[in-house]
Amino acid sequence: EKWSPSILRGLWPTLLKQSIFRKASPAYEARWWNLAGFFLRPGFGYPLDDHRMKEFWRVCLEKSVHDQQQECLLQRLIAFRRVAGGLNKGQQVQLATQLIHTLLPKKAKEFLLKSKLERHQYQEKIRVLAAFERIDLKSKQRLGEALIFRLRSGNAEDCDFWALGRLGARQLLYGSVGDVLPKQVCEEWLKTLLTLSLEEREDL
Repeated sequence: EKWSPSILRGLWPTLLKQSIFRKASPAYEARWWNLAGFFLRPGFGYPLDDHRMKEFWRVCLEKSVHDQQQECLLQRLIAFRRVAGGLNKGQQVQLATQLIHTLLPKKAKEFLLKSKLERHQYQEKIRVLAAFERIDLKSKQRLGEALIFRLRSGNAEDCDFWALGRLGARQLLYGSVGDVLPKQVCEEWLKTLLTLSLEEREDL
């Protein structure tokens, strides 16, 4: 975590060459995604990052034989979150559409989590979705409303508060002014937060 961007970016070409071996084992692929996220974060701001992110995206489009393995999925999501700023709008929308479908199918207003395993995956999915500042405002609002529902039900976790804060942020890390949600939407979210009882807050 303390290595400079120049060192991390310098290691990327070697890691990229190793991407063809990701099929060797779930452990190998999980470690590859973990390192990719570290080497390329935050996805922008260093010379030639645009080129590196194109290389990263080509790997993302390749089929993985370990997609259903828990650790591989989690590390892949974490990598997306770490480099979110380097993904363009189309890429973010493509990934977000897939993830939202697994959490909010059709017209569902609350996240559907049926098992402990899904809950663990949810924590990383909601974080990466909130980090995608370039997705459309309608999707952002829908995610925010589902988070508010979790708050009201008393089931919210730390990741939910973090995600809600990112979705409703007035000053984005890398997105444009057009990616900011209307203040009226965020005001309603704040009212809900302020009306939570002291008991509910302590439980959270």
